Amino acid sequence: MDGQVQAIRQALDAAGFTDTAIMSYSTKFASSFYGPFREAAGTALKGDRKTYQMNPDEPP
Repeated sequence: MDGQVQAIRQALDAAGFTDTAIMSYSTKFASSFYGPFREAAGTALKGDRKTYQMNPDEPP
């Protein structure tokens, strides 16, 4: 993973997307968008992950 963010930043800048932010995949948001992924994987939500997932409506 070394250099991954740098490579993404350089590609975005070269394509003219200089104001586009890069968000780490490790940042998890409490979102209903995860539902389809759980369904496709055949897994169920166990517990409440909102204790460690960020609320997208609140700033970090």
